[in-house]
Amino acid sequence: MLISKDPFFSNYLSLFDSKDDNHFMSTDIIEKENYYTLKMEIPGISKENISIEYENENLCINITKKEDYNENDNYLKREICYGEYSRKFYVGNINEEEINANYSNGILTINIPKEAKIENKKRIEISE
Repeated sequence: MLISKDPFFSNYLSLFDSKDDNHFMSTDIIEKENYYTLKMEIPGISKENISIEYENENLCINITKKEDYNENDNYLKREICYGEYSRKFYVGNINEEEINANYSNGILTINIPKEAKIENKKRIEISE
């Protein structure tokens, strides 16, 4: 099961929590039979400024967008945001050793293999 703990899903699925309507780091999550694929849009960020961690069934993606600022520049308008950003997703029943990621053309793709289902069905006899 993959659940988001961030603002992206605020208006989409009731399973997901929300905080605000920030659309930076927009994410698509695709479920296949044996894995999930998470695609995150983060253009203008170098691979070295992306960190992915998995801990306590949470996948956290952190990025740092460094400001290219010159105090001698005379800005008429500044809309580009800089700083540190993160998205966190609850990811249960997965094979954490096989998670892999790729970053190309501003899209971060993370493949998250599901853990093999184990049938825990046991018949319980009723004694007399």
